Amino acid sequence: MITSVLKKLATAVAVFTVALAPGVLAQDLPGKGIVVRQIKGEDYTSVFQHLIVQHGLEALGYTVEEPQIANYPTIHIA
Repeated sequence: MITSVLKKLATAVAVFTVALAPGVLAQDLPGKGIVVRQIKGEDYTSVFQHLIVQHGLEALGYTVEEPQIANYPTIHIA
């Protein structure tokens, strides 16, 4: 009986630890002070996607400079 209670207690402690670990280890703004620059293709078909990524990076604290425009073969090499 004591073994059963100890197993349940150990399981509860493990679940509690795993549930709280990401919040404790997470940083508020992991990109604070870091400057990034996106690179995008010459066409404007993916402007919306780049704006979503830009807003996400800014929400994480990154400073996002104006994107660099290049042709697609150059982007894939970079």
